[in-house]
Amino acid sequence: MTLFNDLWDGLIHLAFPEECLGCNKQESRRSDFLCLDCLYHLPYTDHFNQPANAFERHFVGRVPIRAGAALFVYSYIIENLIHQFKYNEMTKIGKRFGQEIGQKIYGSSLFQKVDIIIPVPLHPAKFRKRGFNQSEILAAEIGDILNIPVESKILIRSKQTKTQTKQNRINRIENMNEAFGLEQGHLHQGQHVLLVDDVLTTGATLEACALKLREAGVENISMVTLAMGLS
Repeated sequence: MTLFNDLWDGLIHLAFPEECLGCNKQESRRSDFLCLDCLYHLPYTDHFNQPANAFERHFVGRVPIRAGAALFVYSYIIENLIHQFKYNEMTKIGKRFGQEIGQKIYGSSLFQKVDIIIPVPLHPAKFRKRGFNQSEILAAEIGDILNIPVESKILIRSKQTKTQTKQNRINRIENMNEAFGLEQGHLHQGQHVLLVDDVLTTGATLEACALKLREAGVENISMVTLAMGLS
Protein backbone atom coordinates (compact mmCIF):
# COMPACT_ATOMS: atom_id res chain seq x y z
CA MET A 1 0.00 0.00 0.00
CA THR A 2 2.86 2.38 0.81
CA LEU A 3 4.45 1.80 -2.61
CA PHE A 4 1.12 2.47 -4.30
CA ASN A 5 0.69 5.69 -2.31
CA ASP A 6 4.19 6.84 -3.24
CA LEU A 7 3.55 6.13 -6.92
CA TRP A 8 0.21 7.91 -6.75
CA ASP A 9 1.75 10.94 -5.05
CA GLY A 10 4.43 11.00 -7.75
CA LEU A 11 1.83 10.97 -10.53
CA ILE A 12 -0.17 13.74 -8.84
CA HIS A 13 3.01 15.80 -8.50
CA LEU A 14 3.83 15.36 -12.19
CA ALA A 15 0.32 16.33 -13.21
CA PHE A 16 0.02 19.22 -10.74
CA PRO A 17 3.55 20.37 -9.85
CA GLU A 18 3.99 22.39 -6.68
CA GLU A 19 5.46 25.86 -6.62
CA CYS A 20 9.19 26.09 -5.90
CA LEU A 21 9.71 28.17 -2.76
CA GLY A 22 12.90 29.64 -4.21
CA CYS A 23 11.72 31.00 -7.58
CA ASN A 24 7.92 30.70 -7.18
CA LYS A 25 7.62 28.73 -10.42
CA GLN A 26 5.75 25.48 -10.78
CA GLU A 27 8.27 22.72 -11.33
CA SER A 28 7.86 18.96 -11.26
CA ARG A 29 11.59 18.26 -11.10
CA ARG A 30 12.47 19.21 -7.56
CA SER A 31 14.27 18.30 -4.38
CA ASP A 32 11.91 18.79 -1.45
CA PHE A 33 10.76 22.44 -1.61
CA LEU A 34 13.22 23.63 -4.28
CA CYS A 35 13.34 23.06 -8.00
CA LEU A 36 16.58 21.58 -9.28
CA ASP A 37 17.64 24.88 -10.82
CA CYS A 38 17.30 26.76 -7.52
CA LEU A 39 19.00 23.92 -5.70
CA TYR A 40 21.94 24.18 -8.09
CA HIS A 41 22.17 27.97 -7.66
CA LEU A 42 22.00 28.15 -3.86
CA PRO A 43 24.68 30.75 -2.98
CA TYR A 44 26.70 28.88 -0.37
CA THR A 45 29.60 30.65 1.33
CA ASP A 46 32.96 29.14 2.30
CA HIS A 47 32.90 30.79 5.73
CA PHE A 48 33.01 27.59 7.76
CA ASN A 49 36.48 26.77 6.47
CA GLN A 50 37.83 30.31 6.02
CA PRO A 51 39.35 32.23 8.96
CA ALA A 52 38.86 36.01 8.89
CA ASN A 53 35.98 35.61 6.44
CA ALA A 54 33.54 38.37 5.48
CA PHE A 55 31.21 37.49 8.36
CA GLU A 56 33.97 37.78 10.98
CA ARG A 57 35.35 40.98 9.46
CA HIS A 58 31.91 42.51 9.84
CA PHE A 59 32.41 42.60 13.63
CA VAL A 60 36.02 43.76 13.77
CA GLY A 61 36.23 46.77 16.08
CA ARG A 62 32.67 46.20 17.29
CA VAL A 63 32.62 43.03 19.38
CA PRO A 64 35.22 40.24 19.57
CA ILE A 65 34.06 36.84 18.31
CA ARG A 66 35.90 33.52 18.07
CA ALA A 67 34.29 32.41 14.83
CA GLY A 68 31.47 33.50 12.56
CA ALA A 69 29.77 32.19 9.45
CA ALA A 70 26.69 32.44 7.26
CA LEU A 71 25.47 29.48 5.26
CA PHE A 72 24.40 31.63 2.29
CA VAL A 73 24.99 34.99 0.68
CA TYR A 74 21.71 36.87 0.49
CA SER A 75 20.12 36.51 -2.95
CA TYR A 76 16.70 36.47 -4.62
CA ILE A 77 16.29 32.76 -3.90
CA ILE A 78 17.36 33.13 -0.27
CA GLU A 79 15.11 36.16 0.21
CA ASN A 80 12.12 34.13 -0.97
CA LEU A 81 13.02 31.19 1.24
CA ILE A 82 13.48 33.31 4.35
CA HIS A 83 10.18 35.11 3.68
CA GLN A 84 8.37 31.77 3.37
CA PHE A 85 10.11 30.51 6.50
CA LYS A 86 9.30 33.49 8.70
CA TYR A 87 5.93 34.70 7.44
CA ASN A 88 4.23 31.69 5.80
CA GLU A 89 5.08 29.13 8.50
CA MET A 90 7.33 27.08 6.22
CA THR A 91 9.37 25.85 9.16
CA LYS A 92 10.68 22.92 7.11
CA ILE A 93 13.00 25.45 5.42
CA GLY A 94 14.60 26.38 8.73
CA LYS A 95 14.83 22.76 9.81
CA ARG A 96 16.58 21.68 6.63
CA PHE A 97 19.09 24.51 6.57
CA GLY A 98 19.61 24.35 10.33
CA GLN A 99 20.76 20.78 9.82
CA GLU A 100 23.11 21.94 7.06
CA ILE A 101 24.61 24.58 9.34
CA GLY A 102 25.13 21.94 12.01
CA GLN A 103 26.89 19.70 9.52
CA LYS A 104 29.10 22.58 8.36
CA ILE A 105 30.07 23.37 11.96
CA TYR A 106 30.73 19.69 12.67
CA GLY A 107 33.23 19.58 9.80
CA SER A 108 34.85 22.91 10.64
CA SER A 109 38.02 23.47 12.67
CA LEU A 110 36.97 27.06 13.44
CA PHE A 111 34.05 26.33 15.77
CA GLN A 112 35.81 24.40 18.51
CA LYS A 113 34.25 23.20 21.76
CA VAL A 114 30.96 25.09 21.72
CA ASP A 115 29.23 24.58 25.09
CA ILE A 116 25.78 26.04 24.53
CA ILE A 117 23.73 27.45 21.66
CA ILE A 118 21.63 30.57 22.18
CA PRO A 119 19.13 31.72 19.54
CA VAL A 120 18.46 35.43 19.17
CA PRO A 121 15.10 35.87 20.92
CA LEU A 122 11.89 37.45 19.67
CA HIS A 123 9.84 39.84 21.75
CA PRO A 124 6.93 37.91 23.34
CA ALA A 125 4.38 39.93 21.35
CA LYS A 126 6.05 39.06 18.05
CA PHE A 127 6.42 35.44 19.13
CA ARG A 128 2.69 35.22 19.86
CA LYS A 129 1.86 36.74 16.49
CA ARG A 130 4.23 34.49 14.48
CA GLY A 131 3.86 31.39 16.62
CA PHE A 132 7.55 30.49 16.58
CA ASN A 133 11.05 31.96 16.69
CA GLN A 134 12.87 31.28 13.42
CA SER A 135 16.28 31.50 15.12
CA GLU A 136 15.18 28.95 17.71
CA ILE A 137 14.21 26.49 14.96
CA LEU A 138 17.63 26.87 13.34
CA ALA A 139 19.34 26.51 16.72
CA ALA A 140 17.40 23.36 17.60
CA GLU A 141 18.54 21.61 14.42
CA ILE A 142 22.14 22.73 14.92
CA GLY A 143 22.02 21.46 18.49
CA ASP A 144 20.69 18.08 17.39
CA ILE A 145 23.50 17.63 14.85
CA LEU A 146 26.21 18.69 17.30
CA ASN A 147 24.66 17.21 20.45
CA ILE A 148 24.96 20.59 22.18
CA PRO A 149 22.22 22.03 24.42
CA VAL A 150 20.11 24.94 23.20
CA GLU A 151 19.24 27.56 25.82
CA SER A 152 16.29 29.68 24.71
CA LYS A 153 15.58 31.35 28.07
CA ILE A 154 18.99 32.88 28.87
CA LEU A 155 18.79 35.79 26.44
CA ILE A 156 15.45 37.58 26.46
CA ARG A 157 13.94 40.33 24.35
CA SER A 158 13.00 42.97 26.89
CA LYS A 159 12.03 45.71 24.44
CA GLN A 160 10.04 45.53 21.22
CA THR A 161 12.03 47.50 18.67
CA LYS A 162 10.81 49.07 15.48
CA THR A 163 11.25 47.15 12.25
CA GLN A 164 14.88 47.07 11.12
CA THR A 165 14.29 46.45 7.42
CA LYS A 166 14.60 50.01 6.07
CA GLN A 167 16.98 51.51 8.65
CA ASN A 168 20.66 52.25 8.21
CA ARG A 169 23.37 50.79 10.45
CA ILE A 170 23.53 53.67 12.96
CA ASN A 171 19.76 53.74 13.40
CA ARG A 172 19.65 49.98 13.80
CA ILE A 173 22.28 50.07 16.54
CA GLU A 174 20.39 52.81 18.37
CA ASN A 175 17.18 50.83 17.88
CA MET A 176 18.72 47.76 19.50
CA ASN A 177 20.07 49.63 22.52
CA GLU A 178 18.78 48.01 25.71
CA ALA A 179 16.53 45.68 23.68
CA PHE A 180 17.85 42.54 25.38
CA GLY A 181 17.97 41.22 28.91
CA LEU A 182 19.77 38.29 30.45
CA GLU A 183 18.93 35.43 32.80
CA GLN A 184 22.37 34.38 34.00
CA GLY A 185 21.53 31.03 35.59
CA HIS A 186 23.33 28.80 33.07
CA LEU A 187 26.20 31.10 32.09
CA HIS A 188 29.74 31.16 33.34
CA GLN A 189 32.90 32.87 32.16
CA GLY A 190 34.63 29.91 30.54
CA GLN A 191 31.75 28.86 28.32
CA HIS A 192 31.87 29.07 24.54
CA VAL A 193 28.48 30.37 23.37
CA LEU A 194 27.18 30.05 19.81
CA LEU A 195 24.68 32.78 18.89
CA VAL A 196 22.21 31.90 16.11
CA ASP A 197 20.15 34.31 13.99
CA ASP A 198 18.48 34.13 10.59
CA VAL A 199 20.14 37.00 8.68
CA LEU A 200 23.17 39.23 9.14
CA THR A 201 22.68 42.69 7.63
CA THR A 202 24.16 45.51 9.70
CA GLY A 203 24.91 43.13 12.57
CA ALA A 204 23.24 45.39 15.14
CA THR A 205 21.11 42.61 16.62
CA LEU A 206 23.94 40.10 16.99
CA GLU A 207 26.25 42.81 18.29
CA ALA A 208 23.73 43.80 20.97
CA CYS A 209 23.27 40.16 22.00
CA ALA A 210 27.02 39.54 22.16
CA LEU A 211 27.62 42.66 24.24
CA LYS A 212 24.89 41.58 26.65
CA LEU A 213 26.57 38.18 27.03
CA ARG A 214 29.93 39.85 27.61
CA GLU A 215 28.36 41.94 30.39
CA ALA A 216 27.70 38.60 32.09
CA GLY A 217 31.36 37.64 31.74
CA VAL A 218 31.12 35.41 28.65
CA GLU A 219 34.27 35.97 26.62
CA ASN A 220 34.06 33.16 24.04
CA ILE A 221 31.29 33.96 21.56
CA SER A 222 30.77 32.63 18.05
CA MET A 223 27.94 33.40 15.63
CA VAL A 224 26.14 31.75 12.73
CA THR A 225 23.30 32.86 10.50
CA LEU A 226 21.34 31.38 7.65
CA ALA A 227 22.38 34.23 5.35
CA MET A 228 24.26 37.51 5.19
CA GLY A 229 24.11 40.50 2.87
CA LEU A 230 26.87 41.48 0.49
CA SER A 231 27.62 44.79 2.21
